[in-house]
Parts: sequence; C-alpha cells; structure tokens
Amino acid sequence: MSHFLGSRLDRQWFIVRHVQMRKDMLLTVTPKSPDCKLPFDSSSNSQGLADLLQAIKHPYIWPVSDLVLQKEQQIAIVLQPFNSKGSLKDLIRNTRPQSAWSAKTTTQNKGLSLKQIRLYGRQILEALIYLKENNFPPHKHLHSGNVIYKSGVCYLSGLDNMFLGYSSSLQQLLYRKIRNNIEALDVLCFGHLLFEMTCGRELDSAHPDSDDYAQCKHPEVKEVLEFIFNKSKEYPSIGEVAGHDFFTSCNLVELKTNPPQPIKLSSGMKSIMKVIHKSKLPK
Repeated sequence: MSHFLGSRLDRQWFIVRHVQMRKDMLLTVTPKSPDCKLPFDSSSNSQGLADLLQAIKHPYIWPVSDLVLQKEQQIAIVLQPFNSKGSLKDLIRNTRPQSAWSAKTTTQNKGLSLKQIRLYGRQILEALIYLKENNFPPHKHLHSGNVIYKSGVCYLSGLDNMFLGYSSSLQQLLYRKIRNNIEALDVLCFGHLLFEMTCGRELDSAHPDSDDYAQCKHPEVKEVLEFIFNKSKEYPSIGEVAGHDFFTSCNLVELKTNPPQPIKLSSGMKSIMKVIHKSKLPK
C-alpha cells in the first residue's frame, strides 16, 4: 500500500507501508541525472551504493534503508524511514510534511530560539564532520528540507545526492562564489541554513547583505554568519565552524551515548567512492 506524498519537477515522494517492519517508509523516485558518473546498468554499482549508504550509522544522520539504481527506466529509488514530524524546514516554517513545497519556501516565520539554533546547528555540523572524516564527498544539498527533525534532534538526510550528481538550486546560487572549491559548498550551505533558522526565511543571495544581517535577532548568530561569509579571507572549514565559541557549549547527549564508528569499506564501496571523488562539481 502506498500514498503519494508530493513531487517536484525531477522527484516524486511516496509513503509506503513496510509489511515486515510494520511501519511507514518514505520512498523517493528520481530520474538519473546527466551529471551522474555511476552507470545504472551495473548491479554491482546499485548494491555497492546501497551498502555504502547503509553503512553510515551516526546519531545525527537519518538512515537509508535501501537504494536501487533501476537500469531499464534509469531511475534511482531510495527507501528511508518516514518521519511524521517532517523536516527542520517544517519546524522553522510551522508547516506539515504534506504541505506543498511552495508553501514551505514562501511562508516566513519568526525563526527558532537561540538555544535551538545552537543545538541543531551543532548536530548538523557533527554529521558533516563525520562524513568528512570517513572520506565522503561533500553533501552539496544541505538545506532545511534535507534535515529531519524528531523529538528535539536533527538528522542530516539526502545522502544519496552526494553520489547521484543532482544539482540543487542553492548550489547554482553559490557556484560563482566557490568556483572549484567544492569543499566550501557545505560551509556556505550551512550558513544559509543558519540564517533561515534565525530569521525564518531563506537568503535570496549567495552572501547576506547589510539588510539581512540587520534582521538577525541574535547577535551571537550574526557573529557566526560573518565568520562564515567573511569576504576578506578563505571560507572556513566545517570543523572550524563547529569550533566557533557559539557551538562549543552544546551538550550532545546522543553523541555520548551512541558514538559513531568508522566505516569499513568493501572493494565495491571503494570503487564507488573513487568514481565520485574524480567527478567535478555540476555547473
């Protein structure tokens, strides 16, 4: 049994019932991107990528239950647990998971509390650091819609985007700023997310301007944004942002009780990582 949840030009979402697990799952269907370097006609690529994503176990990363690269229709099918509370964007905008994407992007809310911004921001940073430490490519699709929110904890999702060559609208906005410095993309995306958590709306330019900074109700967050978007030097790394004074006082309970383990890569996983690391940033 399935229920159509929504769609955009290049992706469809369905809620499906997993009979054996007796719970609802989120199934996404996306056509192969022209920028995808992984052939869909190889069963080893499909299984290797599924194994790789399933091997990622972190208290702030939303799990991938299964993935299939469908050869005949040239589509990617991803199965994940469904979260009835939705995403961080739903929390920020006070919307429901089933709400139209246009409503989530045009509705402005007052933003989150300073305590929430600090904690959720640090949780997301820890997820990105873990991926970097395990030699994963940059996420490239970090935004509030790709962060699952449940019971006061944020979980990074959309990990399949790292491998399937999809290009986000935010990526297009930032491309001229980062040039070929792909490592800076996640940092700037995090800055955009931090602004949205603070102001309840998205930035409409690559860098915040004076009017955007004036809207920041928390001076502490404004300081972090200026650190990220500083034009006088290179962009900071994800680790440097996590080490900013604003984030260092967080009590990461989940990280203490369920510390992540290094990922052991099979030969198939290593082959996929090699292909992805050689690919360039889609223009």
